Amino acid sequence: QLPHSIKEAYQVLSQPAIETHRQFGISVSFREVNDLITAQGRKIGGEGGANIGDSLVFVGSMMMDFDYQTMAQVAKIPDEKWRDKVYKTIEENVTTMKRELGEMPDRHDVQNVLVDEFQKLLGPLEEVQIDSDFIRKLTKLESEMLQPEFLYGKQKSQVDTFRIKADMQMIFGTHKSKGGLIRTVQEVSGPSVGGT
Repeated sequence: QLPHSIKEAYQVLSQPAIETHRQFGISVSFREVNDLITAQGRKIGGEGGANIGDSLVFVGSMMMDFDYQTMAQVAKIPDEKWRDKVYKTIEENVTTMKRELGEMPDRHDVQNVLVDEFQKLLGPLEEVQIDSDFIRKLTKLESEMLQPEFLYGKQKSQVDTFRIKADMQMIFGTHKSKGGLIRTVQEVSGPSVGGT
């Protein structure tokens, strides 16, 4: 029986990914709200979930490889002068299986271990074929969600935070003073940073 609370479900459903990492030689633990963290404190995976109708929907990631440079380039940063700082902070605080092991493990090997671990937790899993109607709806949603109006919306104020992991974010600020424009960037970490 899975917990009804998303917060509690994260802890239970993160165990298969934690065990999968362990079997590949990487020590990983769960950190609230929804991160998988290495022993060195770097994020190596994340989770999401929602109660939709009578169902609990759960998603998760295991980062096998990661393009730090592209992430820093596409992140919504209010001032280009801070982009290099964002890149360095991501690189210091996010890791991958490839980085931890020195080489990329075989995707199918990882997938097989992960499925086995979920079956130990939940019982036998049934493979479901995705039908063409589902694919059509998915394609339509993908198209809508890639439009600038959806991605950026009508923002009344500039985005000034960028989350690195559950307990770390960067906060950007600008202030016009008599002496000129003051720009600040702060890296904030700790348990109070996390949200839902």
